[in-house]
This record gives sequence, structure tokens and C-alpha cells, in this order.
Amino acid sequence: MEDKPQTQPTPYPPTGAGWYAVSILLVAYIFSFVDRQILSLLVEPIQQDLGVNDTQMGVLHGLTFALFYSVLGLPIARFVDRSNRRNAIAIGIALWSIATAFSGLSVRYIQLFLARIGVAVGEATLLPGTSSIVADYFEPKRRALAMGVFASGLYIGAGLAFIGGGLLIRAFEGVKVTLPIVGEAATWHLVFIAIGLPGLLVALLTLTMKEPPRREHHGPKGVPLSEVSAYFKDNKRAYIWFILGAGLAVYVGQATGFWVLTFFVRNFGWTYSEIGIRIGLIILVFGPIGTIAGGWIADRWVARGLIDGKVRIGLAASTLLVIPAVVFPLLPDPNDALIVYSFTVLIASAIWGAAPAAIQDMTPGPMRGQMTALYTGLINLIGLGLGPPSIGLLNDFVFKDPSEMKYSLILVGTLGTAAAATFFWLALKPYRRAVENAQNWRPGSST
Repeated sequence: MEDKPQTQPTPYPPTGAGWYAVSILLVAYIFSFVDRQILSLLVEPIQQDLGVNDTQMGVLHGLTFALFYSVLGLPIARFVDRSNRRNAIAIGIALWSIATAFSGLSVRYIQLFLARIGVAVGEATLLPGTSSIVADYFEPKRRALAMGVFASGLYIGAGLAFIGGGLLIRAFEGVKVTLPIVGEAATWHLVFIAIGLPGLLVALLTLTMKEPPRREHHGPKGVPLSEVSAYFKDNKRAYIWFILGAGLAVYVGQATGFWVLTFFVRNFGWTYSEIGIRIGLIILVFGPIGTIAGGWIADRWVARGLIDGKVRIGLAASTLLVIPAVVFPLLPDPNDALIVYSFTVLIASAIWGAAPAAIQDMTPGPMRGQMTALYTGLINLIGLGLGPPSIGLLNDFVFKDPSEMKYSLILVGTLGTAAAATFFWLALKPYRRAVENAQNWRPGSST
């Protein structure tokens, strides 16, 4: 009796094609964070023109974006898992770019609110699609570095938003332009339009990237939703603890990141353009270093046999982050505060190459987009949805003094980092088991 031939694993695509895809997706991620973060540079001008308080601005940047990103992220990701991921990402880029430009036509809070919803829906395509594409281009021991390079776009984009936004504010001051709906445009109207429209070119650039073959494909309908749900239930402790840890890390980062410019403006008398350029340079330098270094260290730990190396990065970074997050708001000299804040950016950024790669490692291929959407939706709901509004609420209703924002920042930094470290620690053991389950998974095994 003849032995049946062994099925050989599908080889990964050429390394060059993988890194080209990462470079294109990195550009898209940079633009997504430019469009997302530019609002934090325009807080007080928008408040003056639209008559809104700190809480409303926090809701606009945080909860509004996070809620729609989270709710629509899962159906979008299920579409991503069954269709051409490259094309879905390109459509999403075009949508959020147009929505950002339309923010520049707002004359009421509700109009800006609706435009931010459009930004959220468009951006909901990017991370699920990217995570799935990267997992089909790179083997597990190289994924954290690839995702670290991609995740550096978060900080490059935020840095460029602050630097470019600061320069645009200077360039547009005193410029008289008449726009539809708006009439004579304020500086912030022009900044939104100038930031949003170039993203349409990035949408076209995305189409030059090749869609990689799916390593685990199960037809046009994909894996049944019941099976995705069953796999999550079987590994719920790993997902829940890890998502809570990552969500609270985002909570601290988003709360601090959105309000740090206004903190320097109110406490030290700097203008938004002055502090925007300084903070932008810090983020532009230290953010990418942290994400790439964190991904590289995580890959080294995994290669040495530490299956939970990617979770350990989150635990270590969250534990260390409490020190600079608490110290920088207390310093009386703004230059000293900026130096310490740079360590906040460096340490916090180390998590974001390893974290999305960790989700890929503990999830079977046919459901990676959906689990990534669940992960990104929930961490944004926790972090972005609660972070900026919580500082606004503390400012308006607890400390009741705009110049005392430092206490809001300290309270959020202390509690948030301690909770994040605790949940990452709880995730270690169930995560190791989930990685093994993903490697052994076969269709029907979770139902």
C-alpha cells in the first residue's frame, strides 16, 4: 500500500513583496493618524468658533470616533476576511480623506461630529486588512518586526500632524478664503482641507500593492460566524485580558496625547504652532524607535522560545510608563517637561508593534481580520472613547480650573498604566495556550 504524499505548507511570498506592501500600508497609516490627530492641534480655535467645552471636544475626538469605529469595524472586517483586502483598504482611505476635508466645511458642532464619523468608518478598514495581509506575507517569527514598522506610522502620522499642522496654522493665519457653506474661512477650516485631500493620492498608491494569496482560505463565504464565535469563546481569557491591557494602554496614550498640546498652551503660555512643532518632533523621533524596537525585541524573545514574548512587551512597557507619565505634568520648566514627555512616547510606543502581531499569532488565518477588528474596536472604545473625554470631564467638573490640567493627566496616567500592566500579566498564561490552539486549529474544531 502506497503512502499518501505529505501536503507541503504553502511558501510565503518573496520578502521584497512583503516589505513593499508594508511600506505602502505604512504611508496609509501615517495619513490616517495625520487626519485623526489634527483635531488636537485645533482645540481652542474650534471651541471659540463653535462654542463648545472641553468635554464636548473630548467626546468629538474620542467617543464619537471610537464608537463608530468599533460598531462598524466588525462587519467591515468580516468583509475583509472574504474579499480583496487591498481594495477595501483603498476605499477606506478615500472615505476618511474626503471626510477630513469636509471637516473644513463645518460651521456647527453637529457637522464636525458627522465628518468625524466618516473618518472613523474609513479608518476601520485599515488595521484589520493590514494585519491579515501581513500575516500572509510574513511567518510568525518575523511578524512583530513587520507590524512594528507599520505601527510606527501611528507616531510618524501624529508627529507630522503636529508639525505640519503647526506650519499650516502659521501659513494660513490672515489668509482670506471664501468657502461653500462656511463663507469666510477660519484658519482651522483651511487646515482640515489641506490635510484631508492629499489622502486621495494615497488611496491610488495602495492599488499598486499586490494582494497576497491567503494561506488559509475557505471559500467566498469564509469561516461561519458561529465558528469564529466558538473559537473566541474557547480562548476568551486570552482575548479579554489582552484586549483590556492594550485598551488601557491606549487609554493613557490617547488621553495624554490629545490634551498635551493644550496643557502646554494653558500652563506655559506657548502657542499651538510652537508646541505643535516641538511635540511633533518628539513623536516623530521617539515613536518609531519605540515601535520598531518593541517589535524587534518581541521577535527575539519568541525566537528564543518565549511564546508570550509579545505580551511581555506590553507588561514591561506599561509598568515602566507610569514614571514619566506622572512626572512630566509636575515639572515647572516646560523644556524639562518636554524631555520627560519624550520618554513617555518612547516607552508607550513599544507596545504597538508587538500587540497586533500577538493577535495574529493566537488567531487562525481565516478569522484574523475579524479578531483584529474586535481587538482594534474594543481598544479604541476603551482608550480613544474614554481617554480624551475623561480628561475633559476632570477638567470641567472635578478640578474646575483650566490651569490645573496636570492633576487630570496624573490621575489618568497612574490608574491607567497600573491597570494595563495588571491585565497584561493576567494574559500571559492563557495567551500561550491560545497560540497553541491557533496552530492546531482546523475547520470545525471550535464548534
